[in-house]
Amino acid sequence: MQLVRVRKTHPIVPRTVATLVGGVWKPAEDYKHRIHHVSASSVKLSGLNFNDDAFYEFTCNHDLIKTIQLTVIFPYDVRVSEGETARIPCYSSTEGLQGGSARWERDGELVLVQNRSSGQPEGRLSVSPDWVQTGDLSLTVKDAQLEDGGNYVCYTVDGNGKKTRGSPAAVKVTVQRSRPAPTETPLQPTPGPDGEQTGPGLIVSIIFNVLLSAAAVTFCALWRVSVRKARRAGGPRPAEMKPLGENASNGVIY
Repeated sequence: MQLVRVRKTHPIVPRTVATLVGGVWKPAEDYKHRIHHVSASSVKLSGLNFNDDAFYEFTCNHDLIKTIQLTVIFPYDVRVSEGETARIPCYSSTEGLQGGSARWERDGELVLVQNRSSGQPEGRLSVSPDWVQTGDLSLTVKDAQLEDGGNYVCYTVDGNGKKTRGSPAAVKVTVQRSRPAPTETPLQPTPGPDGEQTGPGLIVSIIFNVLLSAAAVTFCALWRVSVRKARRAGGPRPAEMKPLGENASNGVIY
């Protein structure tokens, strides 16, 4: 059995992708590190690029067994914060669309159907009411929630059920959680080296103590000057100053 790649358009000579040998798929040289065996009837193709967009045929002795269509899409990224409004772009030719509808899917689940004859849908998801005239199928998501994140695709369906995929073919939506607003905290005193608080009260106390110390120094200096003047003039010495309550005989303070 062989797996053969055939282009969708502009037919070229079919290219062998892999061959089943002894029940195991062996990749061709061009697919050496991209084809991975899954089972006798299936393979996995990794490292996709746009040229992989094609039909793939399983053949046995040149007899067609099955045809697989592979569509390669590259998602467009949309990022929005929780609670904001997101606009997911999509455009498609709608000229001549009769009795059709625009449809949006998220991760394979149908989330919106907008008929050309119906009014604006209720809810958080909507498409422009003039989408048929403009071909603008862009989806508006109001008050985005975390569960709105995912891979979105849009397409139109005509009256005969024929699907036409829009562009971009897929949009990846990421809803980011909103951060709470920062709250102001009152200014706290900063611990000193000994764990003491260095708040405004302590600062005032330090300033007051400094002022008292300066006054004491000034008073002592003036008193010494007066003593010297009295000695020179031969007058009586100023009275000596003793601590309040101090007993002169033993220096004990009562």
